[in-house]
Amino acid sequence: MKVTYLQNAAVIIENLGEKILCDPWLVDGCYYGSWHHYPKFDFEPKEFDDIDYIYISHIHLDHFDIKTLQQLKKDIPVFIHEFPHKYFKHSIEELGFKVEEIPNNKRTNLGKTWINIIAADNCNPEICSRVFGCNFDFNKFGTNQIDTFSVIDNNDQVIVNTNDCPYEIGQSTAKLIKEQYPKIDLLLAGYSGASDYPCSFDLEISEKEKEAKNKKDKRLQDAVDYIQIFDPKHYMPFAGRYVLGGKLTSLMKHKGEPTLDEGFNYLLENINQEKNKGIVLNIKSYFDLDTKQTSAPYIPENIQEREHYIQNVLSKLKFDYEEEPYPKLKSILDLIPKAYENFERRRQMINYSTDTNLLIKLENDELLSISGNGGGYKIINASQMNNMKKYLYLSLDLRLLLKILQGELKDHWVNASIGCHISWKRVPNIYDRSLVYCLYFFHN
Repeated sequence: MKVTYLQNAAVIIENLGEKILCDPWLVDGCYYGSWHHYPKFDFEPKEFDDIDYIYISHIHLDHFDIKTLQQLKKDIPVFIHEFPHKYFKHSIEELGFKVEEIPNNKRTNLGKTWINIIAADNCNPEICSRVFGCNFDFNKFGTNQIDTFSVIDNNDQVIVNTNDCPYEIGQSTAKLIKEQYPKIDLLLAGYSGASDYPCSFDLEISEKEKEAKNKKDKRLQDAVDYIQIFDPKHYMPFAGRYVLGGKLTSLMKHKGEPTLDEGFNYLLENINQEKNKGIVLNIKSYFDLDTKQTSAPYIPENIQEREHYIQNVLSKLKFDYEEEPYPKLKSILDLIPKAYENFERRRQMINYSTDTNLLIKLENDELLSISGNGGGYKIINASQMNNMKKYLYLSLDLRLLLKILQGELKDHWVNASIGCHISWKRVPNIYDRSLVYCLYFFHN
């Protein structure tokens, strides 16, 4: 078997000529145009005509990229986890692909190769039928993850792909996979993440620097912990090599995400290389599991070239919605009643109440104030925020806000947040997961 690295989480796993393309985000500008590749990836669709299968781990746009999939051959079967809600499946089918859902933790034969897809929390939808996971407790939140691990093998060699599975949720599943596959030849290990905290939050610079460092250290330690559980012969850091473009380039310095080189060097320092050997690949180079060799020596990133590309190319780009006209405020206000109904229904469903107000910036000095305890909503002046002891404030481009409120799942609070298009302020600065969960349903 051999693994070819493309970009971010996109790799090709090949066995005896049978090729599986994993998580193909290869066209710049996902998340409404804010996420970009560096180094730049030159995508030539014809180079992928010999792909036999596509595996997509989950619905986030840096894994399920419509712009990339639109340019690939539609006769390639696509494999996904058997999620109870079918929006993901239907979205892929709308692009012209045939989708095969694989039940949780069912080793499935593709011909010459086997694939097994396991939800991050080992959720079995046949048992719980919940999209947010079997352990979902509405106040304690066991998980609301949609990420999946995958295991690809040929009855001899085994490759485990951690994708974006958070360690806090995925560690028990990782141990289960290790029990089922005692000998792991290669681990594709995530070392980064997609959170917009702290870069998109209203914090003092010193606090942002502290939180960004803590976040980076945590991501890197998670990679170490995964490697220690899986104990692979080889590991490869991947899934996190992106930069922000457009007006958001300035956020990169407080993103708290290590570069590939930082991630690899950290792992070299903290993992016994005689036991678990680290490899790192250039774009379109490969690692051969038979020969234990890479196709080319790795070339580290040039920091100056990276910054020059971000500042002189990516920063000048526009987001997708910036090409659209600004909406009239009435078109947004007309969507509020139904959105609030959905918010309130979800709040009551999880038996949640808070005296924290949810504040969404509208035009000029106007804010939409939403009660967290069933008190309804109203339009207030921004000056009234100064008298509130507890609130979650957010602002975003009205053009994007309109798209989210209209209720298309691809235009969703989650995608806007991951893309860093929302500016947040929390008073006090405490993450209220239940309130954010309810916000996700504030749309038509």
